[in-house]
Amino acid sequence: MRNFSKALSAIFFILMLTVENAQAGNEDEAAVAKREHDWRVAWVMSDYKTLEGLHATDYYAINNEGHFTTRKQVLSDVFAGKFKYTSMEHKDMRIRVYGNTAVVTGLTINKGHRGERDVSGVFAYTRIYVKENGIWQAVLAQYTRPQ
Repeated sequence: MRNFSKALSAIFFILMLTVENAQAGNEDEAAVAKREHDWRVAWVMSDYKTLEGLHATDYYAINNEGHFTTRKQVLSDVFAGKFKYTSMEHKDMRIRVYGNTAVVTGLTINKGHRGERDVSGVFAYTRIYVKENGIWQAVLAQYTRPQ
């Protein structure tokens, strides 16, 4: 009977840990989903301050042409009015959380310009977020035009 009680206690403990991890995962997924919402709104509104907070200091983007862009370059173009979206919609978004890292994949449908270059279209995207000091920030984004 004593062994049965120990086994039951161990199972209960494992179940409690599983529930706690699932709840933390759901909270993190919701927080990242909120960041994705804030991302879309900030880009369309050209909200420099919000975009600054969404992008980690070591952020990189890889555009659909394979060019790398740093956080500094992105924010500089936003601040100068060179990077402007009139609409941005995300579809088929999937968020996976691995500890303090989140991977977001989906489709983004954009209308906008970066200087003279039209950045409108449908793109498959991946965005990586890292959680530091309780805040999720994007560290990498990559965009591809689906064939």
